[in-house]
Amino acid sequence: MYERCIVFVIVFSNIAMCAESPLLSPDSLTQKVLDILTYFFAGFFFIEAVLKIMVLGFVSNGHFSYMRN
Repeated sequence: MYERCIVFVIVFSNIAMCAESPLLSPDSLTQKVLDILTYFFAGFFFIEAVLKIMVLGFVSNGHFSYMRN
């Protein structure tokens, strides 16, 4: 269930990145929503990394450590 949720968020993040365009006005609603989504995804992936580091260990927790996996 956890991995499915992460994959869903990754796919949704990629769709949001594809929707970004330099031609969008910075004041448009679409650009504002995309900016908010960018912060949401950054926070989500940061929290995911922190949780994995807490559970698996960073480096010195054996073969399944976060940096060795």
